[in-house]
Amino acid sequence: KAYGRRDRAPEILRSMRESKLLGRKSGAGFYKYEGREQFPNESLGQWRRNGSTKHDIDLANRLMFLMINEAARCIEEKVVDSPEDADYGMILGTGFAPHRGGPLRFAEHFGLEKIVEEMNRLAQSDEKFVPCDILKKHACEGTKFYES
Repeated sequence: KAYGRRDRAPEILRSMRESKLLGRKSGAGFYKYEGREQFPNESLGQWRRNGSTKHDIDLANRLMFLMINEAARCIEEKVVDSPEDADYGMILGTGFAPHRGGPLRFAEHFGLEKIVEEMNRLAQSDEKFVPCDILKKHACEGTKFYES
């Protein structure tokens, strides 16, 4: 309940569950299994996109924006006391790349205004990308989570 619609499973996973495509234990999932060999499951072709560098970058950004938004929301909802706590929690709890400094430190380096702009664009087709209030506030005011 706390996450609302932000944590709903992607349509492809719901479709796979309904079709009993549960992975190796059911003989098929993203792959079809024959003994020890696995082959891409062609029945999922409608979900497959042609690979491209641009797509890879877009995918990485989408995943990063969600982590940034949730870390910022933790500050907004007072789940953590400071940006440091949110960043350390992500580094130690999820394996977020330590050299990036955590999602909030990374967001400041990437540009909060740029992130909010891109999240607003993504939110037009998927509401889980709606930026939280504190993220929008920092972007609008030109302030940061970490004051130097």
